[in-house]
Formats: sequence, structure tokens, C-alpha cells
Amino acid sequence: MNVTLGVFVESGTARIVLVDADPPNPVVDQTDLDLAAADSTPDTLVTTVLATAGALTESGHRLVGISLCGPAADRIGPVHDALTGSGLRPVTVVDESDAVTAVVRTLAGDETVATLVNDGATVALSMTEAGGVTTPVATEPIDGDPQAAYRTLVERFAADPGAASGLIVMGSLGDGGLPADLVETSPVPLRFPDDPEFMLARGAALASLSQDATM
Repeated sequence: MNVTLGVFVESGTARIVLVDADPPNPVVDQTDLDLAAADSTPDTLVTTVLATAGALTESGHRLVGISLCGPAADRIGPVHDALTGSGLRPVTVVDESDAVTAVVRTLAGDETVATLVNDGATVALSMTEAGGVTTPVATEPIDGDPQAAYRTLVERFAADPGAASGLIVMGSLGDGGLPADLVETSPVPLRFPDDPEFMLARGAALASLSQDATM
């Protein structure tokens, strides 16, 4: 089996997703890595990815690519350099908006949808058109209160939903999810994909496959 690996790094946590490189690109495996643990070092993520690559090779699978994504360039850059320095190829850095676009296409097909994405530092409201272009609308800092950020952005979206047929919520929702009154504020149905905290890692892997297909 050909597989691709997507990694999304947020504050203190890395989400790692293995995706089948062949359509319809199902998820093969996924895990999270606590980068804030007492026994974690700056090389913990690199060591984990290298071990995963080695295990895939030993089991007869072919790792066709590794994609990194996240809001902190100072975290992503050293991981990219360490992995390429180890001889792994190709290793790419995927823009967050491209990861969102790629995963939304698997969740919503050719619909125009809005997305709310929690990347650990901010919550971002974007619009993904049917043609596959994601346009940022607004971003709110979390500052310890993700619910306040969600509320501000849902209320903004409610004032101008455009042509969106749904609002997809990705990233960690924290304890309890979104309040019922906030869900009711949205003028279109909210969609909560399975394992929302892994969606951007999955999107990074899918975005890399899309880039390869167009080269």
C-alpha cells in the first residue's frame, strides 16, 4: 500500500495521520503526540515520524510523502529540516488554508461551505468555494477561552453566510463542545466531522497528494 503522512503541529500537541495515497484516500491510522510531556524533547516529533516511516517499510508499505502543517513556523521549519536531513523524501510544508481546502473537499464534495478551524492558538472562519478555493474571513485569538472566539465568529458568519450550505467545525472543541444557543445561532447546519482534531493533519496529507497530482 502507498501511504502519505500528514502532521499538524499546534501548541503542545502534534496530530499525525496516515492516509491511503490511492482514492478515496481513507485514513489508515492516526495518533496524537504530547509535545509538552515531561519526557518530550525537541526531537520527539522527528523521532516518532522516523520510527513510523521505518515501521511502514518493514511491513511492506511505501511512504510516498510527508506533509507538515501548523501555525508556528518556528516549530515546523526545524522538523522539516531534520526529516529531510535524515534522507526522507519528499517532505513538504503545507499552508493551513490548503489543508482546509483539501479536507473540506472530502467532507463536502463540491458544495460551498464555511469552516471554523481551531489550530490551538486561534479560531479562524473561512469560506471554501465549490471550485476549491479557501478564503479567510476572520480570525479570533483563543486567549484561554475558545468558546468566546467561536461565539464571535459564528455571530459574524450569521450576519453574512453568503452561499454556504453548511459550517464545518474542525480542531479541538474542548470540554462540552459548543453551547446549544451558539449552534442555533448559525443560519446553516453545523457539521462536526469524526475526530475533528485530526482534520488538519488529514488535510495536510491530502493537500500534498493534490500537489503531486498537478505536477
